[in-house]
Amino acid sequence: MLKLKQLIQAQWREIATHLSRLERVIRHFPDPLILFAMLTLATVVLSAIAAQLSLSAVNPIDQSTVTAVSLLSSDGIRDIVSKAVSNFVEFPPLGVVLVAMLGVGVAEASGLLAVALRQLVLMTPAKLISPAVVFVGILSSMAVDVGYVALIPLGALVFLAFGRHPIAGLAATFAGVSGGFGANVLITPLAPFFSGFSESAAQLIVPGYTVAATTNYYFMVASTLLLTVIGGWVTDHVVEPMLPSYDANPSDAMSQTVALTGTQRRGLRWASGSLLTLVGLILVLLLPPNGILRDPVQETIVPSPFMDGIVLLVAIAFFIPGIVYGRVTGSLRTGKEIAEGMAQAMRSMGYFIALSFVAAQFTAYLQWSNLGTILSIRGAELLQQSQVAGCHCCCCSLGLQSDSICLYLRQRSGRFWPRCLYPCSWWQAYPLPLHRPRSGLGIRPQIL
Repeated sequence: MLKLKQLIQAQWREIATHLSRLERVIRHFPDPLILFAMLTLATVVLSAIAAQLSLSAVNPIDQSTVTAVSLLSSDGIRDIVSKAVSNFVEFPPLGVVLVAMLGVGVAEASGLLAVALRQLVLMTPAKLISPAVVFVGILSSMAVDVGYVALIPLGALVFLAFGRHPIAGLAATFAGVSGGFGANVLITPLAPFFSGFSESAAQLIVPGYTVAATTNYYFMVASTLLLTVIGGWVTDHVVEPMLPSYDANPSDAMSQTVALTGTQRRGLRWASGSLLTLVGLILVLLLPPNGILRDPVQETIVPSPFMDGIVLLVAIAFFIPGIVYGRVTGSLRTGKEIAEGMAQAMRSMGYFIALSFVAAQFTAYLQWSNLGTILSIRGAELLQQSQVAGCHCCCCSLGLQSDSICLYLRQRSGRFWPRCLYPCSWWQAYPLPLHRPRSGLGIRPQIL
């Protein structure tokens, strides 16, 4: 057992050395926002070159010929100048993410999210505490930052309260918060974020193509369960055994620090009741064949106003329980405090808003120049000619591409992009040309 432990430690030291070298290289790369600005400028220049070379491709959807258009022409320059604002305002992920975050901001400002996650940990049996803290860390992605701020130190306190090494609890919680960022059992603000970028990419080939915010729900749930099991096992059998011995003597003061107060428990009950009432109301409007939230003509749920308005419903599902909890506990006493919670959520999205402006221009330029469509078609043809099974080829290339970009973006972007550690998320997040060739292989963009 001792030799096995020493072998594992030696392997981890070797991996850490390689990662440190890679990190030093990545630190010299530009910030992602600057990188997208560079890609945008490169698209303008390449469009002129492609137009001069008469670069074209045949669209497999309607057999029409797609020809490159120069953005340095008089019409291209007019579009660049006159449509910059409309590109930004109409950027699919922008509105849906901000709307969802308005509700999340109220729930976070009231303290509801942190308390609900703490309660979920406290009601877990001691034998399951490791997967429990990983699971709660994964769920924290519904509030973007709450996991990093509140849950990671709480994980250490919970492990100490159970007589275990606090560093193991901190590591397990961080693994859930960061490694599981994007997975969840609920529809979170990240879902419309990912689907919006996928939609803008798919529309370069099929105009009007829509990607619902619930597209990856099954994958999110499966990822949550898988990461919970793996994270708990690694914590119990790899991380904690490698830590030095720790004399954990939890005191009553420590238990009181972790446990909820009577006011918090009462607020949590009222918030849960309001959420159940809201869910019941939505079901009343959705389940009947002629329900208001169903499609008025086909009487279907997909598509329907319910699916189109899922982002608003998610925001309300955070907003109302957050207000109820804040009123019961006294954390939100006035309308001004509610407004401040919403404003704070918007302030936390500053980097996303700035990046969205640049990404919106990049996506628009690819569409105007037809470079995105041409690269997609040519890329699909290349994959087909390679005589490699479509799904296998996509999975292999997707893994290599996303891993490389994730390492770069995670290092350069700070707290807003830990979601890149979530499997496959980045190829929903940014419609780079390497994403779109799959449209010619008969594979739905949502799968990627």
